[in-house]
Amino acid sequence: MAESRTSILLNIEGLGITVTSQNSNKGTARPKHKAKLSESTEILSGANLRLKASSRYALIGRNDLALLRAIAEKLIPGIPEKTRVSILQQTNADDVEANDLRPRTTATGESQTVLEDVIEKATARSELEPLSDGVNSSYSYGVLRALRQVRYERMQKHLFVLDKDARLRSDARGLQARKALSEYERAVAEYGNLKEQQDTEISLEALEAETQEAVDLLAELQIQVEPTRLADIESRAKKILIGLGFTDDYMTHPASSLSGGWLMRSALAVALLQVTDILILDEPTNFLDLFGIIWLQRYLETLFSRPSLDNPAPTLVLVSHDRDFISLCTDLIIIKDKSLMYFHGGLPTYEASESEKRLYLIKMKEAQDKQRVHMQETIRHNIVEGRKADDQNKICQAKSRQKRLDDRMGMNVSAKGTCFKLNRDRIGKYLTAREEIVIPNEDRGVTMSLPEPSELPFPGPLISLEEVTFQYPVPKGTKAMPQPSLQDVTLSVNMGDHVGILGLNGAGIRDENESSEVDGIEDEAGWEERRAVYRLRQGKLTMLEGGVQEFENIMEEQIKDLLHS
Repeated sequence: MAESRTSILLNIEGLGITVTSQNSNKGTARPKHKAKLSESTEILSGANLRLKASSRYALIGRNDLALLRAIAEKLIPGIPEKTRVSILQQTNADDVEANDLRPRTTATGESQTVLEDVIEKATARSELEPLSDGVNSSYSYGVLRALRQVRYERMQKHLFVLDKDARLRSDARGLQARKALSEYERAVAEYGNLKEQQDTEISLEALEAETQEAVDLLAELQIQVEPTRLADIESRAKKILIGLGFTDDYMTHPASSLSGGWLMRSALAVALLQVTDILILDEPTNFLDLFGIIWLQRYLETLFSRPSLDNPAPTLVLVSHDRDFISLCTDLIIIKDKSLMYFHGGLPTYEASESEKRLYLIKMKEAQDKQRVHMQETIRHNIVEGRKADDQNKICQAKSRQKRLDDRMGMNVSAKGTCFKLNRDRIGKYLTAREEIVIPNEDRGVTMSLPEPSELPFPGPLISLEEVTFQYPVPKGTKAMPQPSLQDVTLSVNMGDHVGILGLNGAGIRDENESSEVDGIEDEAGWEERRAVYRLRQGKLTMLEGGVQEFENIMEEQIKDLLHS
């Protein structure tokens, strides 16, 4: 069935993405024999980016973050500026500033609650509230100041778009884009000076006109965030936050009090709450427990199975190491050989199909190699015998077989698996009549080499806990005494044990080894025997730098690949 053009959200051909690495020396030791990485790496070359509306894609392959950021920031020429993109990026839980996860404050300087912070980031309230405060302010120039600030921020956003177009376009279109950028930069600079204008320099006519404009703009924004719609948004926000593990009481806590993992959950709630055309989720399950993962999977399935006019189903682009979670996607986008390949179906079906295809090509190549050796031997024999006996028939037969060898060897089926036809499947000018059989390379596995541990000074358990109670220190300014994270825990881990720790987030899963790691935190009660332990903590690549320095034969790239796989 022909694909409807209206169902195509993005269709960009000839896409190329090159990533430039920024060399930073942070004391990380690298093996001397390892070659330095090149300053720039080509991720995609001549690829076709095709996204259908309301489809669910799982992005498979290395360097997927570069493509996700290019889509989210609309760095790819051809993505309409009106296309709404919402993204949740995988990040270090401690790196809040770099990922715009930092909670906002109210006009009075107080930290917003978790619920208020999520709703504001997902709606237009960031413009609505300053204008509303300006209109209701007793300061006569307050509404004018608020209007000019909103205008200036909008101009800055549009300036970013023009700057991006000027950098991405070339030739005549690039020249035109650079002229437009230069003119708009002057306009932004002039308006910046106007924004800083003193009260005494503002005429009464300008004050009256801009006050009326601010009132009109406020009415327009209030329609977008009208009380009935805002009540629905708040209801949806509560539903999402509860599904992600927030309690009703926790939603009223200041957003600034959230730890890294809970900040990522609130960022996921913002992404799910926004009305968007493309929803990009990069490792959304990293900071979720089992119940949170199950809820998120069901929520996304419901979103696509029962879309509404107020909340239409977006196009989902998902990156996840959880194979079960990826099963909610109906299509795959595979980054391979600097190109994008598409597959309709799940990951197990794709892997089985690729394995079957590779086996088929191997058998085809082996059969043709045997046939080639036999035909070459026959050709050589006929030429020798023909020249010896002056038999032109044998010489002609040898030339005929040589031509057949040159023309008929290679792919004997089309890309669709049908019988090969030269005038249909090999249109154009080529050196050979058929395409060479190319066997796809198997994805290399990730290997890590760890040094042999030293012998224990005496036999015994690696970890021994006996009736241990653990409690975090009381935060400054907090009167209430926090409940212990662990109460009367007894645990023994011996050499060779494989231990899995299960439980809800916040129930003390990580606290069992936290007291052995964090300076200044002591066990409240109980007895503990410690051994040297190396950890790979989820979401914290910075903790690996010490490991790289100590184990010089481990490459940083191998560690990142392992955590990404």
